[in-house]
Amino acid sequence: ANVAWAFGRILLRSKPLFLAIVRARERIARDSNTQELSNIAWAFARNRIKSVEFFDAIVGQKERIASDGNNQDLSNLVWAFGKVGIKSIEFFDAVAGERERIARSGTTQGLSMTVSAFANVKHRSTLLFRRVSLEWRRIARSGTAQGLAQIALAFSNCGHRSIELFDAIAGAM
Repeated sequence: ANVAWAFGRILLRSKPLFLAIVRARERIARDSNTQELSNIAWAFARNRIKSVEFFDAIVGQKERIASDGNNQDLSNLVWAFGKVGIKSIEFFDAVAGERERIARSGTTQGLSMTVSAFANVKHRSTLLFRRVSLEWRRIARSGTAQGLAQIALAFSNCGHRSIELFDAIAGAM
């Protein structure tokens, strides 16, 4: 996981490394913790490698990943799925099932990555977006201009309207 992360960090698209990961995908998905899977998926996405096989192996572990993963790992994972264009309803639904924990304790950056990833794959997840919108005070108070703009755009792209959230974001700009 660390080597894949490093290759993602420097945008080194090593065919042997990524092929080895794809070949061992079932074992990696089963035996790796959520942070390790997040780092590997992030490396695939940073290098724009769309391996349906690898991401499907992650989907096979969706319940464990969603319940065990911290907000950063989950936001990185949904970002990676979105970045490579894998629209796994099953995986996104599993993550959305953790909406209370994600919304309550997620950073504004993590929340912006999460809702943006949902928007990128056109997954509306009304319950997730509604729960995130309830955090409007904290989001507006602690978010950067870029993070707030990403949240507003994701909400808009998915057809979610939260007047309180949009007003709070506008007031924070």
